[in-house]
Amino acid sequence: MDLPTEGWHSWEIVNLRRLPISQLHSALPGVLYRRLSWNTQHFMHRLVLLTWIGENELAKKLWEEEKEQHYFWKVDFEDFLFRVLILKGSLSGKMHPEFSGIVEYLLLEEEDAFKLSTTSLFELLKMDKPHFSSVDGLIAVDFNKHELVRIANIVPERYHKQLRLPLILLRKEAGYMEPCKHIGTKLENMLLQRLLKLTEAPFENFVKIEEKRKLTSISMLRRRKFNTIYKVLPENSTIWLNIAYEYPSLH
Repeated sequence: MDLPTEGWHSWEIVNLRRLPISQLHSALPGVLYRRLSWNTQHFMHRLVLLTWIGENELAKKLWEEEKEQHYFWKVDFEDFLFRVLILKGSLSGKMHPEFSGIVEYLLLEEEDAFKLSTTSLFELLKMDKPHFSSVDGLIAVDFNKHELVRIANIVPERYHKQLRLPLILLRKEAGYMEPCKHIGTKLENMLLQRLLKLTEAPFENFVKIEEKRKLTSISMLRRRKFNTIYKVLPENSTIWLNIAYEYPSLH
């Protein structure tokens, strides 16, 4: 939508998952949710608002200082940003200025967050113009068909329905693409290690590959001209705000 420049200004924010609460069960069938305590909701709200105004380093510091009080001690801040889900239109919760209404928060399990953010190689190969958008608005990728064909030649056909793309990489240092942490199963991890030339093992050996491996560089992906099959998170998106907007009470 084209907006008039007069009276409006753009606002860069960290892109997070957003979903109307009415679509929760249809968008995430079979996922069990645990309602969070008021204190934990309040803590997550503070973090989300800090990222909303660009205070990411302050949010990360707050996370490291207080996460053990909220049962998140095994989750890094980047993992939190990947897994948090903002439920719009809740009847109770916190006021979020972007939505002019009440929101509630969920923290997804990593497996659920990964599945919500990806689709199968098999489905992508059937498309003339392969594209994937996650229902929560976090991921939108226009894949290069030639890159997908190259992936299909690397991965045995019997795994095409299991392998999910894009490859998800979590940026561990603000402002840099490296180092990164990979999110996914052993199957996607095997593909990534093959693309980065970290292993020459047969693809069938993916079950022996460790699930998580710190990546000090992903520049090999760019050098080998794989540019659309992976996504580095968190990333920013742009919203437009009216300069006459009055900030609501957040208490």
